This record gives sequence, C-alpha cells and structure tokens, in this order.
Amino acid sequence: MGRIFKTPTDDSTEATLRAMHTQNTLDNYYEKGVGWLRTIIFVGLAVLITSYWELHTGESAWENTVEWAWNKAQDFADWLWGLSMVEPAGTAVVGAMVWGKAIFNAWRPRKVGIYGAGLTGKTTLDRYMTTPGEMEEIPEEDRTTHFKMLGRHMLPKPTRKRVSWKGEKRVVFSADVGGQERFWNLWIDDMVARQVECVVYLFDDRAIKGGDEALQQIAGFKYLVDAVINRQYRYSQPQKPMEGQEVCAQTHHACSKQG
Repeated sequence: MGRIFKTPTDDSTEATLRAMHTQNTLDNYYEKGVGWLRTIIFVGLAVLITSYWELHTGESAWENTVEWAWNKAQDFADWLWGLSMVEPAGTAVVGAMVWGKAIFNAWRPRKVGIYGAGLTGKTTLDRYMTTPGEMEEIPEEDRTTHFKMLGRHMLPKPTRKRVSWKGEKRVVFSADVGGQERFWNLWIDDMVARQVECVVYLFDDRAIKGGDEALQQIAGFKYLVDAVINRQYRYSQPQKPMEGQEVCAQTHHACSKQG
C-alpha cells in the first residue's frame, strides 16, 4: 500500500488518516444497513397490519383505495362525456379518458374461476386462453389431477391469459382445477384464496341428455352455488367472503347445437 506522506516523521499522521478513512467507511456501511433493515421492518409491519385489518373487518385495502379511485375516475369521465355533448371542447379530454381506460383494462388483471364436472372442457378452455388456435383433443389419461401434501390436495397456481372480445382486451388470471368429485372443495378454496371476481361453470351436451353424467354436472353446480350462498368455506375467517361476486353458468360444446 502506498504512502500518503513521504517523510518518515509523518507516519503517525498517515496512520490517523487511514484510521479515520476506515471508520468513515464502516459508518457508511452501518448507516446503509440500518436504513435497509428499517425499511424491511416497516414494510413487513405495514403488510401484517393491513392483512390483520382485512381479516377482521372483511374490508379490502385494494377496493378501498385503487378501486375507489378508479370509480371516481369513471364518474369524472362520465361527467366529461356529458360535457362533451354540450361543448365540443371537451371531446379531446373524453378521448384521452377513453384511451386511458382502454390501457387500464388491458393492464389490470381480472381473477376468474373456471369450474365444472370432469371432462366438460375446463382444461381445453384453459389451454385455449393461454395459446389460442386449433386445439387437439386431450387424452383422458391427461385429465387434471392434484397431488396431496399432508393429507390434502394442493391448489394449482393460476396462469396469466390475455383475452379479447369485440376489440376490447382484458388480462385474466385463472387456474385449471380438476372436476372429479374429490376436487370439488378446491373450487371453493380457489375462489376464496384468489378472491375471484367472476365464476364460470361449464356444462356440456351430456347435461341435456340426462343420465349419471348429467346428474354429476348438476350436483357439482349445486355444490358450488350452495357453498357460495351459505358461505361454506374451509377457512374459519375468509377475507372478503365472496361479496358481490358473479356466478355465470355457461354451456359448452354441443349445447349450442340444440334446437
């Protein structure tokens, strides 16, 4: 290591300066470390406090902040739209608001639950939304199943899809949950855990033909509706328990050919 002062009599001064430099470096590391640690602790406490508040009040921080602001923005856009009907000067502002709404809808994910009895097309629909195009028939041995851990079946992770309808695009998160009767409780677990905004229940042509398979599909739908109405959740205190959610019964496959 080179010397700062060249004269041998200045060794004590050089040692003092080096000690001061080392101490300043340690102080900087200490202050940065404490700052990061304080940030992590405060963020963790904020997350825990928010989660505790949502758990015991049934409220949602997202709905009380982001959703509230979005509703206010929509009301403001409606007001501007009415203004543009009277004054043409407001048309440009309305156009900007509509453009912003389209971007927000294309970015904000919607949480959707797709359920139904076995072999009604849930996996096909999930794969089609992920990769649109021609779909090959899925073999029966590739039916959706879920592994067990500690005596209970584990939920699958939801995947991100982008769907469009009449020029409007939406980002959707959904999970491929099995339709066998032993997996029906996972429908409720998935709904509550992800707080889905819309439920799509799939039927196929067998529900119209009757028989045991039709009864199985109807029994699954009854199980789902009863659980939502009676709040039969496996969690003792679910967050925001499916309040105001929409349940959509959709037919699938050959049902559209009837009549």
